[in-house]
Amino acid sequence: MSKVDLSQLKPVEARALIVLMTHARALTNKELSQAGAELKSENHQQLSTLGLVTVTKPGRSNVFDLTDRGWQALREPYASDPEAGAGKFLLSLLTTLQRCLDRVKISHGEFFVPDLSPPKTAVAKARTAKTEASALKDVKACIRAAYEGLPKGPGGYIGLADLRDELSGLDRKVVDLALTEMSHEPDVHVTPVANRKSLTKRDRDAALRIGEDETSMISIGAS
Repeated sequence: MSKVDLSQLKPVEARALIVLMTHARALTNKELSQAGAELKSENHQQLSTLGLVTVTKPGRSNVFDLTDRGWQALREPYASDPEAGAGKFLLSLLTTLQRCLDRVKISHGEFFVPDLSPPKTAVAKARTAKTEASALKDVKACIRAAYEGLPKGPGGYIGLADLRDELSGLDRKVVDLALTEMSHEPDVHVTPVANRKSLTKRDRDAALRIGEDETSMISIGAS
């Protein structure tokens, strides 16, 4: 089988081969585009004609993968004019890579492995959700501790204004979320006052809307 003259490829075609090699798996044209190697019709037809890639279309997008001949061309790079800028660089890069792999006795298949980890966005979202859940748990613990340290009225109730004073170092939105979730716990009662005219501006500012109610009092653990 004759060698492929890599220096004769268009730059985007050579980049596509490199990207496919480093990812070591089939890639859609969108993925190639994100790596700066989007293949137009004439480009992938050229690579397919040379036997370097396979082109399939299982859905709406083309999917490209290196053939055995494509891997061989990258393992044994050849350029008829290695002095040409892009061709010289590509030849030097691939030759140096192969020399290094030979030195440590590692094949391309062992060195380049497909990245099968979840997308970074999904990992980041999962990590953020876990962090937020942990923070919310801590805030709920702070609310219970602050409640225990305050004097109680009938039924074990205290004003949300007094509770918020004890939690002044915490983000109000997080406290509100924690209180809203806690209102569904069996030992927690967050309620409005019967006589709203008795509320001060401080009480109204500290109120928490739960559903249609503007709540101003909380009781935890009282029977």
